[in-house]
Amino acid sequence: MKRCFLFLTVFIIITVNLSAQQWLEQFMQKWTQQLSLKDVIEHSARGVEGALGERDVVAMASFTSPTIEFTDYVIEEITGELVKGQKVVVVDRRNLDQIRKEIDFQYSGDVSDESLAGIGKMLGAKSIVCGSLTNMGQYYRFRVKVISVETAEILTQISLNLKNDSQVSFLLTDDSESPSYFAVPVNQKIAVGTATEINMNSTLSPAAAFGLMFSGDYTINEMFAAGLNMGFSFSNMFTYEFSGMFRWYFYSIFFAQADMGLWVSTHVEPMFLIGARAGARMPVSRNFWVEPYIRLGIPYSMGVGVAGGIRLPMLNDNAPVGGIAPKGSIKAAEELSFADQVQAIVREYKDDHIWLEFDSEGRLRLMVSVIFGANSAEFDGLSPEIMANNERTLRYVADILKRTRYSSIIIEGYSNPTQPEGPARAREENELRMLSRLRALTVVDELRQYGVNLDRRSVQGAGSSRLVAPYNDPQNNWKNRRVEFILIQ
Repeated sequence: MKRCFLFLTVFIIITVNLSAQQWLEQFMQKWTQQLSLKDVIEHSARGVEGALGERDVVAMASFTSPTIEFTDYVIEEITGELVKGQKVVVVDRRNLDQIRKEIDFQYSGDVSDESLAGIGKMLGAKSIVCGSLTNMGQYYRFRVKVISVETAEILTQISLNLKNDSQVSFLLTDDSESPSYFAVPVNQKIAVGTATEINMNSTLSPAAAFGLMFSGDYTINEMFAAGLNMGFSFSNMFTYEFSGMFRWYFYSIFFAQADMGLWVSTHVEPMFLIGARAGARMPVSRNFWVEPYIRLGIPYSMGVGVAGGIRLPMLNDNAPVGGIAPKGSIKAAEELSFADQVQAIVREYKDDHIWLEFDSEGRLRLMVSVIFGANSAEFDGLSPEIMANNERTLRYVADILKRTRYSSIIIEGYSNPTQPEGPARAREENELRMLSRLRALTVVDELRQYGVNLDRRSVQGAGSSRLVAPYNDPQNNWKNRRVEFILIQ
């Protein structure tokens, strides 16, 4: 009996030990399979090379992910790894930049493997590389596949587990999720305000003092501001502060600030003031803000306070946040319909390349025509005069969009065909749709330089589906090469 009990005890110990060891091995195996983004990219590039022959021409065309930042990073890094491997030939940078704008095709789920193969054929590539990212909860599934341009056949697919580390989390953070009115408005240049705080400006050590601060700052751009601070504090003595400040905004409303100036009191000699401040500037309305903050430095050691202020020039109720309507632009909004308001704004610019139309569904379309190179979605190689006209038109469009109070927008690109209606045009329509979408994406990217951030997922390629001029009329067919902004109130 004792032997049986001893044998059973040993058996249980061994079984438990083996089960624990097996569980630990499985856990470690699962953990080690979760690779860093750098390792995932390297493994993917080597897998792509393994599916291709020596000196095969390949293009990294698409990657599906929740954010454009992550997609751009992956495409850039895999492309770099393929170039570094020196086995395959990657399409040249100019064509690659054009292909990279196709990332939103796969991003929005409206491009098949056959369409991606068609893109590769346009570039003279033998294969196309695309991929996707899937959230698995604790980690991400990272997939890359190689598609034959000739047959649209999947030559290989690499699937790896991506560790959800800080780098991945950063690239997958969508800044557009934050309310747009939290952003520091570029067109509102000046902010003035006052603050009440408790600090340590006292001859007693330590002791609290009550202070009042007055400040004014000038917004240099979306990230930086500079200004002046002036204030006084009192406890058992009076102190005065005069300083300049330089501020850096991050995550829209949060800031870090450096202060330098002069500190004067009624009890000691004037001293050099140097300090740092951190806080958040939060809008409470279209023109007013509050700003909790904490500051450290010499000689005040520490201060905690809340500021409030006003932005200048102030926006009226009809002006969009971030944009200021010129004097006499339009009369009161309640007296005009949405279409009339937009029409009044467009008329101010007097540009033949910008006009308005209504479509068959009654939607308002802002029509924009810019000149591209032949069969190109870029502005490369154009004359200085044409480039200047394009820049002027896009600057006008940016101003119009800033001043128009639409709730949503759809961006459509159009192309001019080379063939009359019939089988010949039908055959070229797929390329026209791709080209028109690339051109629309180029316009969207250019508008970003003028402070208009549009969702690239709303971009569509319409090809030659809606001609506004005869395709073979060289005097007017430039109107067919256009981008339309469908404005929805």
